[in-house]
Amino acid sequence: MVRVGSSSHFPDFGMVSLLAENGDSLLHRSDGHLKLAYLILVVVAATSLQKIEYLFGLFLLTLAAYRLGRLPTRVLLGWYLIPVSFVSAIALPFIFNEPGEPLITLGAPQVEITYGGLLLLVRLLLRTLSAVTYSFSFIMTTKYSQICAIVNRILPTPVNTVFLLAYRFSFVILEEVNSLLKAVSSRGGDLVKGLLTQTRIFSGIFAVAFVHSFDRAERIAKAMEARGFDGRIRTYTSPGRLSRRGASCLITSAAGLIAILTVG
Repeated sequence: MVRVGSSSHFPDFGMVSLLAENGDSLLHRSDGHLKLAYLILVVVAATSLQKIEYLFGLFLLTLAAYRLGRLPTRVLLGWYLIPVSFVSAIALPFIFNEPGEPLITLGAPQVEITYGGLLLLVRLLLRTLSAVTYSFSFIMTTKYSQICAIVNRILPTPVNTVFLLAYRFSFVILEEVNSLLKAVSSRGGDLVKGLLTQTRIFSGIFAVAFVHSFDRAERIAKAMEARGFDGRIRTYTSPGRLSRRGASCLITSAAGLIAILTVG
């Protein structure tokens, strides 16, 4: 599979849609309700578990689920750069305030990085990567028609329509950003160099991307209204109901999480 995009670190939602619609794996054939319930369970586990070995185990389980969907691992590792950078930037000021045995001392006014501070950073990274990994597993193995049917079933009107339109509009924004970044790259620009030395230029790029995205969204809305769109997104495929086996697996997983939280 050839990936066309501006950066290997920027999620390619064209690839996401392609894999979701045309993939054939056990995870693709799994019930959408079950996958959504497990996504909620993963988020709860990532925010509730405290011991680093449990968080590492959760991360390995989400990676196993990702591989179960026959999804490209190398692409996922490239996409990890953005959440890792975001979490590191937020957690960096706090790791110096954590008590514990000092490991590294920096600067003339001694600034110490402690063992507790490093554990805090690792915990945050494992929590974030677990949620990100399974989120990609969910959206890359679930067809949009199934997502529409599930959202229409569990959310009231018009919240369901707003959610689904916002979900698809995020694809439009990312397509515009990708196009602009490829245009900059073809003219000798560089993302890392630009972020460090040409912040104003890249701020303008993202501003233009949002303006173009809203303009494109306006054209799409007018085209939908011209074709009879009345504010409701209808689906003609049923996602079915959660099977007994799926419900049993979910209940067992939730009971296991509760037991871990109780013991640990």
